[in-house]
Amino acid sequence: MILAVAITGMLPWAVACITSFPFLQVLLAYAPGGVETMTVLSLSLGLDPAFVAGHQLLRFLAVVLISEGHAVILVDPENLKVVNRLLNGFEGKLTASRWARINLCSQDTANRDIRDLTTARL
Repeated sequence: MILAVAITGMLPWAVACITSFPFLQVLLAYAPGGVETMTVLSLSLGLDPAFVAGHQLLRFLAVVLISEGHAVILVDPENLKVVNRLLNGFEGKLTASRWARINLCSQDTANRDIRDLTTARL
């Protein structure tokens, strides 16, 4: 955790040193948090809200693109139904035939879904 805080402070400091942007503005642009929160905070501090909002949106898009493969698997309603059932007191061993009965799908589809979740390490 200390390392994460240090990196969060050092990266904006390096960018602020290389560029002419104020450190606090760069810190708000790269800090984790809501786009609207960081934008309003930058506006209240007299910093450039467009700079902060633009970088926050780019940061958000980068996270979405990096985690897209995992999100697509979990967003599938059929997979989500089984994962929720597994997390809420599922008894016994999960087999492709049980998966197929829960999702009302073929055993081939169940095998593919299980393989996809296993590949994503879920």
